[in-house]
Amino acid sequence: LGMGTPARKLELSDHEWAAFQSLHLLTSKPVLYFCNVSENDVKEGNIHTQALQEWLTTQPGQDDSYSKPIIISAQIESEVANMPVDSESGALSRDMLLEQIYGIKENGLAQIIKASRVLLGLQNFYTVGPQEARAWTIQKGASARSAAGAIHTDMEKGFIKAETIAYNDYVANEGDEKKLKAQGKIRSEGPGYICQDGDIFFFKFS
Repeated sequence: LGMGTPARKLELSDHEWAAFQSLHLLTSKPVLYFCNVSENDVKEGNIHTQALQEWLTTQPGQDDSYSKPIIISAQIESEVANMPVDSESGALSRDMLLEQIYGIKENGLAQIIKASRVLLGLQNFYTVGPQEARAWTIQKGASARSAAGAIHTDMEKGFIKAETIAYNDYVANEGDEKKLKAQGKIRSEGPGYICQDGDIFFFKFS
């Protein structure tokens, strides 16, 4: 710490980690930088955002997760959020307006959420039924058994297998299970399967 290296970059053993957590060091927390700029600077940034990015790349212990600030314009976000749009396609319409008027493909909130998920090492899996589709958040690298436990501990304890569909396959076939089965896109995975972001699961448990 005396050398300016953030505590989050320290390599610790399991024994050291327990003591380290009890210190609650501020620099042990993940950091996300974002800049609020004017309408004219939101696409390319300005000298201030460039200076921040240059400074971040020189900091000890930094990596790609910390060295690229997110650039947003609160004024644009407010204007677009208050624009009247079709209630059924509101989010899509606002994103289209952002791109058409300002050349921005994604609103600031979406950018912050995505960057935060990467920073915290999070991903989603989905459960889909006739009446409800739901997203569940887990850590990257989690097993299928652990994912089942995110829904209920009984599912984790009695885990048998997970019928699994990759997200892109599910979307490409519009969720049609008959098509997915015919193409061999529905597979059975055991408890040690490492979940991929966007997997669709149907868990079987005792």
